[in-house]
Amino acid sequence: MNKYGLFVTRVICATFTSAGLVVLCFYESNPYLIWVSWQLLGLACVTPIMTSIRELCPLFPKMANLTIGLVNGFLDASGGIFLLFKLIYDSDLSITIPTSLLIYAACSSIIWIKSRDGNPSRH
Repeated sequence: MNKYGLFVTRVICATFTSAGLVVLCFYESNPYLIWVSWQLLGLACVTPIMTSIRELCPLFPKMANLTIGLVNGFLDASGGIFLLFKLIYDSDLSITIPTSLLIYAACSSIIWIKSRDGNPSRH
């Protein structure tokens, strides 16, 4: 991250996240794609923690420990997204799992927008 900068790190993270979510959409055609998608998503999982801690801790030096704890807690709580998928699947809505995953993959574009517009070194 120090060699190439925060922007390149975020772009790599966003690429792995988006690729993992898109691959996960096609799990019905080949079950091994679930393994591939989890590897891509797992690779990108640590990067938001590192970049968020690197940005936020200098802003609040007296509360650095609280900041680290909150960032880690929010990332852990984001695992509840898949519980929402289960609730949607079990409900009377006619949304299939691949459709839900495709919507989730489309929502990963927020990472791309934040990487492009929210990077302080790009302004």
